Amino acid sequence: MTQTSIEQTAFTLFASGIKPAYISDESESGFQDLIEKYPYIYLNQRNVMFFKSEELKNNFVTRLDLVEPGSHEYHRIIGEMLGYPPQAVDFFTRCQEQPELRAKKAAFRYCGIYFVGNVEQALDICYWLWKNVRIPMTNVEVEHLGVKYIISPDKI
Repeated sequence: MTQTSIEQTAFTLFASGIKPAYISDESESGFQDLIEKYPYIYLNQRNVMFFKSEELKNNFVTRLDLVEPGSHEYHRIIGEMLGYPPQAVDFFTRCQEQPELRAKKAAFRYCGIYFVGNVEQALDICYWLWKNVRIPMTNVEVEHLGVKYIISPDKI
């Protein structure tokens, strides 16, 4: 799966109301349409976060204003708003402070949702996705140390 197809699918999930927020940058095709249609904020000079509503955006900004940019809590708030599994958000933020955890870092892909998490929590993360992402259950791709695994809801 190419980065472009990941972005298009993530956007489709956002546009259909499944993902509460979406991150993009000015190089993405259709960026200007996003700016005109959705409430947004610049997270930095490159990344823009779009929201389904002004209320979601305002709540997000209020939460971010209370924390230090780049901090553990800052990344937690962003991960939660993007709809990532809580255990993956927690792992990502702990990796920032505990480099020894990086050996357990795995890439997860699920219907356009792309994030990192702990390979040892792969099944728990899959169960969370299948329960909480409001789409028909499908395979989760997990990549760890260059090896790709497919976890299928039909095989568990």
